[in-house]
Amino acid sequence: MSISVDTYALVSVEEAKNYLLESPVTNLDTKEDLIIRLINGLSSTAETYMNRKILARDYTEDYDGTGTDTIQLKQYPINSITSVCVDEDRQFPSSKEIQLDDIIIYSEEGKIRRSPSGLYVYIDDETGKIIKYSVFNRGKKNVRIIYNAGYSTVPYDIKHAVLEELVMHYENITKKKVGVTGISAAGEHVSVFLGDLLPTTKMILSSYRKLI
Repeated sequence: MSISVDTYALVSVEEAKNYLLESPVTNLDTKEDLIIRLINGLSSTAETYMNRKILARDYTEDYDGTGTDTIQLKQYPINSITSVCVDEDRQFPSSKEIQLDDIIIYSEEGKIRRSPSGLYVYIDDETGKIIKYSVFNRGKKNVRIIYNAGYSTVPYDIKHAVLEELVMHYENITKKKVGVTGISAAGEHVSVFLGDLLPTTKMILSSYRKLI
C-alpha cells in the first residue's frame, strides 16, 4: 500500500533524509516508507504533546458563549477571522453575524474580544424586537467562528526536535530495538508514546504547549 506524508506534517521527506545522512544509517532510499511513517507519527505525537496544531489552516468551530466579551480559540496564532456568528438556535444565519470591525484579535494569545464600542444588533423574527448584545451571549455551542490559525512555516526549533526524534526512532526500528516504537495496524504511522519523547524534545515543545 502506497503511503504519503500528511499534508500538515512538521518535516518533509527531504529534510528527514538529509538529517539522517548525518547519522550512521544506510539504505535510506529503501526505507522511504518507514521514514514517511515516522514523519507522520512523530508530527502527530508532537502536536498531541503541544495540545495544538502548528501549520496554518482553516477552522470552523462552535464555542459556548461565555457571557463575557472574550472567547479563547482552540488554535493560534490567529491569522484571520472570516466570520463570527452568535445564534442560540445554532442555525448561524448570516443575519446574526457580528461585524468583523467589532472584533479585536489577540493573535498570539488566540483570543478574540468584542470591541467595547461594538454592538451586535438583529431583529428577532418572532417578536420583531431589536436585540442588542455587546458580549458573547451565554449558551451551549451558540457561537460559530470561522478562522485561520497557525504558522506559515514550522518553527525551526520544533522542526529540529522532530528530526532528532526521527533519527532515534529510525535507528531503534532498523536495529530492531524494542519497546520504543511500533508501526500501526494501518501501516501509515509509527506509534510513538509521549513518554518516549526525549527530554530535550519535551523542553522545546513545552514552550509551544497550550494549557487545557
